[in-house]
Amino acid sequence: MRGLNPRLIGRSEGGFTTCPLLHVTTGGVATLANAGHLAPFRDGHELPMAGSLPLALSEDAVYDELVFRR
Repeated sequence: MRGLNPRLIGRSEGGFTTCPLLHVTTGGVATLANAGHLAPFRDGHELPMAGSLPLALSEDAVYDELVFRR
């Protein structure tokens, strides 16, 4: 998200983009970041994600990560 956000600023013609991003290693460790999207669900429960701005709204936006085992 830190790399994608600056690339979208100025290119979205006044719009923005919401985006959940999940990276899963071969060892089963998952890292989830969320830019303005609804929190994802896992096993029927909403994951505890901090609220965040969509992409392309602020150069200073911070995107927290949630790390868990698959």
